[in-house]
Amino acid sequence: MTTWYVLDENNEPQKIGDLPTYLEWLQANLPNHPYEAGTPLWSDTIENILISTVFLNMDHNPGVPGDPVLFETMILMDDPDHPLNGKRNRYRTYKEAQAGHEHALQLVTTYLTNSILHAPE
Repeated sequence: MTTWYVLDENNEPQKIGDLPTYLEWLQANLPNHPYEAGTPLWSDTIENILISTVFLNMDHNPGVPGDPVLFETMILMDDPDHPLNGKRNRYRTYKEAQAGHEHALQLVTTYLTNSILHAPE
């Protein structure tokens, strides 16, 4: 059975329970609660490259010991063959997700800087 989570006011994941309980919680708390499933915590666009970090609301690594994996950062680009396109990392905590988003921004910035430096004249 899938267990659903929400973020509390301190950005700590709180276990809600099964899907019906989660949906009931959403009805009672939205629109006052900012983190509906898939709503970006952080979203940046640099030169048509999207870097987005979301709270997933359910463990994306079930059955593995430790805290649930509840956050994800993705890089999305126009070029489907680029190695950064679709790059995804998942995290267990809000702080890890925040650091992961910053790391993804650095990856994109480095890629763009190198592209400019090595562009044919």
